[in-house]
Amino acid sequence: MAYTACLSAEWMKTRRSFSSWLVVIGSAFVPFIMLLANLFRPDSARSLYLKVNFWDLYWSNAWNPVATFLCPLGVILSTSLVTQLEFRNNTWKQLHTSPQSYTSIFTAKLSVLIIMFLQFLLLFNLFIYVSALIPTFVISGIKMPKGFVPAATVWKDNWDYFSACMPILAFQFLISLRFKNFLIPLAGGIGLWVASLIGISWKHNYLLPYGHSTLQFMSRKNITGIDPTKIYSSAAIYTIVFIVLAYLLYLTQKEKG
Repeated sequence: MAYTACLSAEWMKTRRSFSSWLVVIGSAFVPFIMLLANLFRPDSARSLYLKVNFWDLYWSNAWNPVATFLCPLGVILSTSLVTQLEFRNNTWKQLHTSPQSYTSIFTAKLSVLIIMFLQFLLLFNLFIYVSALIPTFVISGIKMPKGFVPAATVWKDNWDYFSACMPILAFQFLISLRFKNFLIPLAGGIGLWVASLIGISWKHNYLLPYGHSTLQFMSRKNITGIDPTKIYSSAAIYTIVFIVLAYLLYLTQKEKG
């Protein structure tokens, strides 16, 4: 009951922050751009919609910028924003004097971040379908291709990119709890992400947690030298280690906020 109440309170805080809009805007950005491209290039759109593998192409094209760019940066920004709410409002001391354990506070804040990420993925999937549907009503000669992306593919891709970004979420959560200045976790996260992209060609690139999402997308393209199994195991280990470390540092921190 304590955790549920704490989770509800933490979720209400996000309703009044930019992070909620960030989830909606971020999930709609790429589908909206793809929609505009089809609307302003009707001849190209007609050719695309006639392809037998339309959904495979559309799905892959939508995930390309999201997996390599929006997911990592979105997690960095949203995690930093949500975790830093108490610092910006100077309410850490008020929160810690409430009848809630440190464990409930920690797990509730972490749960909110995970729920927001799942919300992003759900909305993104919905917007992909809607962006493909609208041209069939607007552009003459275009009919909606039959079927949709196979459910197994949808589930696998969403799970893979979710698990690939969890180390980023966990580490951003860790450093956002430690530093009062919002720019430190934000700049640190972006710096680590850029460093991971630079190190993509490294033999042991799976050891770079901020590059897991990009590596997952590259593995879909059957690029040699990328082992999805190593990405899975590395992401799981990093996520567990970062969360445990964040929890221990939070409990032992002398001045919490």
